Amino acid sequence: MNAMKLPRTTRLTGAAVAALVVTAGAVAVASPAAAKSHNVVIDKVTLGTPGPTPVEADLTYTCDTGSGLDLQVTVTGPARTGSAPAVAAATVLNKDLTCDYTPHTTHLKLRSLTGKAFAKGDRVWVSAGYPLKDGAILGSEKSVTL
Repeated sequence: MNAMKLPRTTRLTGAAVAALVVTAGAVAVASPAAAKSHNVVIDKVTLGTPGPTPVEADLTYTCDTGSGLDLQVTVTGPARTGSAPAVAAATVLNKDLTCDYTPHTTHLKLRSLTGKAFAKGDRVWVSAGYPLKDGAILGSEKSVTL
């Protein structure tokens, strides 16, 4: 049985076509959001002043020019016996963000929404990101101790 030898140019052309098909398929199925530069890093979360701004947060963010997305941050405290957990939140409207694909920092004073007050030593869950119309959120989450 003799193996058929293809000319070198035919093999190279076939490899190039295969690579093109694989790349085109990857681009076609990639989420449009995956190509965007919407990142949030939760740098620091601390107790604020008692009352309306119980928690403060420092974030580093990036966003695309013309994205129209707002940046939202929520901090949820531990559940306490007989009451809902403390929750605080803040929103930075898109018009107040610098969206130019480069990292920027912001300091937020979150407002109390529900529950009891936050306390020093509380282990809280922090969520920061850009909510999309389909319910997905481009952002990050982490647990920190106040």
